[in-house]
Amino acid sequence: GPCLSPPPFFHPCSRGGGEGSGGRGHRSSMAGELVVTICIDPHLGISTEVQVRKGSKIRDLAELLAAQDPTGGTAAEEVGFRLSPSTSPVDAVPRVLGGDTVLDERHVVLDLCSPESSEPAPDRELDTGAPRGALYAISDTHCEAKPNMTWLEELPAYPNDTIILAGDVGVEITNLEVTLRSFLSKFKHVFYCFGNHECWVNKRKCSNSFEKLEQIRSLCNALGVRTSAALVDGAWIVPIFGWYHTTWDTEPPLALPPGAEFKRKPRDADKMSSDYIYCQWCNYEHGSEELAQRLDEENEKWGAWPLPEELLAEARLPPGERRHPIVSFSHFLPRVELFFEKRMSMEPNLSKLIGSNFIRARVDQLQPDIHVFGHTHVCWDMTLDGVRYLSWPLGMPEERHWRGQAFPRSETSLPLKVLDSSGSQAAHEDACFGSRMYKLIDRAPTSFVMGHRIANKFCPQAPVLFDDVCMPGRFTAWALPQESELREKIARSAKLMKELKRKDPPIYNQWRVVGGEDRGGILVREGAKLESAKLPERLSTGSVVEEISRIGDRLMYRLMAGSGPEVGWVATALPDKDLLVPEPMPPKPGELGLEQVLRLQEALIKHLSRPEVQRSLRSLLETHQGKRRTLAPFAKQRREILQAEFDKVLPAFGFQKGNMMQLDTVILDFYDFHTGSEKVKRNKRQIEQLMCLYE
Repeated sequence: GPCLSPPPFFHPCSRGGGEGSGGRGHRSSMAGELVVTICIDPHLGISTEVQVRKGSKIRDLAELLAAQDPTGGTAAEEVGFRLSPSTSPVDAVPRVLGGDTVLDERHVVLDLCSPESSEPAPDRELDTGAPRGALYAISDTHCEAKPNMTWLEELPAYPNDTIILAGDVGVEITNLEVTLRSFLSKFKHVFYCFGNHECWVNKRKCSNSFEKLEQIRSLCNALGVRTSAALVDGAWIVPIFGWYHTTWDTEPPLALPPGAEFKRKPRDADKMSSDYIYCQWCNYEHGSEELAQRLDEENEKWGAWPLPEELLAEARLPPGERRHPIVSFSHFLPRVELFFEKRMSMEPNLSKLIGSNFIRARVDQLQPDIHVFGHTHVCWDMTLDGVRYLSWPLGMPEERHWRGQAFPRSETSLPLKVLDSSGSQAAHEDACFGSRMYKLIDRAPTSFVMGHRIANKFCPQAPVLFDDVCMPGRFTAWALPQESELREKIARSAKLMKELKRKDPPIYNQWRVVGGEDRGGILVREGAKLESAKLPERLSTGSVVEEISRIGDRLMYRLMAGSGPEVGWVATALPDKDLLVPEPMPPKPGELGLEQVLRLQEALIKHLSRPEVQRSLRSLLETHQGKRRTLAPFAKQRREILQAEFDKVLPAFGFQKGNMMQLDTVILDFYDFHTGSEKVKRNKRQIEQLMCLYE
């Protein structure tokens, strides 16, 4: 039977007692009680929550809901429930629960249905007669970036196949919903675990990251996105949730040759991660084992653990004797061998922000045939202790430029096939250059022989390994081989990549609201269609928004400045006037000539060198000495000092005021386009020192 329309008596229960009030995040307000999420319409994402006592029966729940109907038009016998497919095995057919069924932790998510129904609602049918499909995986799709959303829109359909999304799918809830719905429209089943970017919060939307995770969990349940272990097309798929902690990194610091000194010291872990600013974990310390353990408990909340007995029995068998292959996945890494050693990493301490012993323990218990992970934005394919570990990120648009330059041959950014339709593992991928390197050189974390770019950055006296030794067949534009023909080919590729990057449309278009002045702003809707619900608040005239997606004249935005809904859909124009106009975009790399870049650098040096600016920065550093300098108070004060000086210089060169996101363009990209100028290089170094980027 189809899902019923939302009854008028459905009201959410109280949400008190969460993480922000000192609780451990359980939704029950007191011992012996259970919060049941009831999915009313999965397509529209409509659900509600009802609080009942453990031991209550389905019949009691129906009577409770019927009693709350203010019209008195609903009888208990007209209400039925079944286990949601998001919490039951994929291959099982959800059945209507009998009235005497006792409610416990297995019934925390239920679908509303007709009491006479014995089959799943049409939108929940799994089409067991369909051909057996393959299993694909991808991570770090970052569909908050417009080019990545375009990639998803253009992705072909895989109607018989299943996909694993190993975290960092999006940031805003609205964008995350659009992305998950798009994957659901292209794949038969979608499995998901959250990454670190999903945990970034805007306090106008969520008070903390735990609250946001609850919103994402409810969204997945409503959409039918899988977050628990299930048997799909002859393979077990097992999500593993978690978080990183700095003690996971057991390898020693970057080693120097005897008598050598650092040209610059590697950044501390807490200075390189935006998680320390944008994630709000209440009383838990960033990077701590306590936080990682708390987020390991999400496995129970999301239904990933405990594992089904049939799966555990199969996991105890040697891989060759299993009837079904086992594929687990997480966002963060279970083992240190799945990333570069510090001597081969441009950010040696990044390894403190990527892995978890708690994830490792669950992988070790399960002993899967394959484990998929994400987070590092590095392709990886390595077998350790009988488990094949795979990473296949989409990554950010600018990273794909880098890959194009590093790999002259054409490569596509399609999801990785993990298992084919027969259950056999897919072939190894040559593009996994990081793991491929460790087939040629030993992992030696105590060695002071460094990758040549790492040595150039941290210790020029160190002996080096060049890319043509570590990664034969993968020459980069900065490690030219001796053959003149190949050197010329790579030089042409590098030049072409610069031209493509110069011509690329801006990643984040910004718009200014110019209409609605006589009405207090312009109308905002929940969705792109005109029949979508109107939001109660208007987007004020003069507001600046960032473009997330655009369909014709309908714009999905994120609020940057001004007042109005944080996220929504608006019309860019009416037949007789514009409602929004594009903001002028700052220059892109390559648009400023060498002379202009030098003038810009020299103006920045002049302003940043002023005694009062340096006193302010040094005083701030001393105040936070020994503390985490990426914590919000330090980051905010430092940004305010630097922004004031940048705003005095950048507008004369076509940049916007108040946009610190332009720092990378000014400091890094301009240098990349003028690498032949020693003066640009010296100025870049001086600007970094004046900004106190390192000491």
